[in-house]
Amino acid sequence: MANTSPRARRRWSPARRPRPPSPSPCRSTPPPPRGSRGLTQCRSRRRWAYASAARPPETTVTDWPSPNHGDRRGQQPSLIVIHYTGMADGPQARARLCDPSAEVSAHWLIAADGTTEQLVCETRRAWHAGAGAWQGLDDVNSRSIGIELDNPGDRPFPAPQMTALRRLLRTIMARWSIPPAAVIAHSDLAPGRKIDPGPRFDWEGLARDGLALFARPDPADPTPALDHSLTALGYPDHPARLDAFRLRHRPWASGRATPADRRTAARLLLHANIPGESRLRDGGSAPPLTPPP
Repeated sequence: MANTSPRARRRWSPARRPRPPSPSPCRSTPPPPRGSRGLTQCRSRRRWAYASAARPPETTVTDWPSPNHGDRRGQQPSLIVIHYTGMADGPQARARLCDPSAEVSAHWLIAADGTTEQLVCETRRAWHAGAGAWQGLDDVNSRSIGIELDNPGDRPFPAPQMTALRRLLRTIMARWSIPPAAVIAHSDLAPGRKIDPGPRFDWEGLARDGLALFARPDPADPTPALDHSLTALGYPDHPARLDAFRLRHRPWASGRATPADRRTAARLLLHANIPGESRLRDGGSAPPLTPPP
């Protein structure tokens, strides 16, 4: 630079070089909550930020924090509840899930194209399950993670959306040690009140990946009383629980309970790995349902 002009030297002066980007003002460890809803404002970005869980790999994730959440009341996540939004499109569903006056939310929202949005931190209690029970316990919100799928309820779930759901489920199940038997439908916990994610949802595909339970009856299966099996699986004592069970496992069935219903429930029970209920008719132990290698 000895032969360069003063003007050129000024052009190449270190002071004129682009500065490296400054670190994000949003701390990786969240600051103490402020306000009645436990949120902390990250003013430099003019957005709400709070402690969020690890992201599922290879998934497009954005944050649209919802104010609709609360304390888990001493519980931690032990269930995953799958819903569909039942609305015209994803933005409309997101607006409702983030509307304080609606008093409804979910931890995650997955769009039809697989875009995954976290609305509530998993350590917080989202308001997605409503009235209902599973395995004899109510207040499902306090012990569950809710996943909403952008779907009005009258169409199949697109492949990109299901791929994103699988990735998200693997991450959540590993993080909270949630078994496949604890991945349930909204309709499972609220018979007669809810029908989502409905008969078009691919439970069998999730089960093949070790992410849920699904079974087809076998004539060799034991046939215990259907009520016993449904109670042991977790269905609440409700007149519509056979309908809820069929909606997920045998959506074409109708009318009175059949031997196929009993065999399907019995096969599910064998693989659910429920303490005290995983015994075969001959006294042997039923193997737990585990992900394929």
